[in-house]
Amino acid sequence: MTMLEACVSQFSLSVDAADTIQALVGSSDHPWGRRLHDALKFATYAECVYAVEPYARVELADFRPDAPKRPDVADRSVSGVLGELQAAGYVDTRDALQEDAGRTYLSEGRTVTAVHVVRPFALVGVDYRFSREANSRAIRYGHAYADRWEITERAYTVPAGWYLVGETGDFTAALVGVAGISGDSDDLLC
Repeated sequence: MTMLEACVSQFSLSVDAADTIQALVGSSDHPWGRRLHDALKFATYAECVYAVEPYARVELADFRPDAPKRPDVADRSVSGVLGELQAAGYVDTRDALQEDAGRTYLSEGRTVTAVHVVRPFALVGVDYRFSREANSRAIRYGHAYADRWEITERAYTVPAGWYLVGETGDFTAALVGVAGISGDSDDLLC
């Protein structure tokens, strides 16, 4: 059991919200959480990130700008990435715990989301660029496809299973950790 340090001063008592999430991650059943954590970080920082089947062969031509689209899961927030993955059928999510600093002894708000990865997936990052000719076409016609692109990164496979995603922040959430769990998330939260 992890002991959390409380900050006590006159008329104040608080516990660091990030420490509570780290304690949750530290008491998880499985190390799989790291893979989902890395995938979520990747999808929140990259420009174009696509979800693919874990061992599917992907080639440069699969990501042509005018090719049929794969699920683009890039977003600036973890909840946005999870929403895109859910829309693509890879995960199911539900809020397991949501607390703000005003109603608790936490230093800032925290959110824990239960994520069930229904189908394993991997993420592929693609960088699209425009040549001078493509920029000229865009100016002349109002639109143009990127004419240069490359696969920049492929994340490890996120296995099927249950995870708890922990974020902190009252107004904008920051990813703190992900715990891989077996079974019901409510037991671990208690």
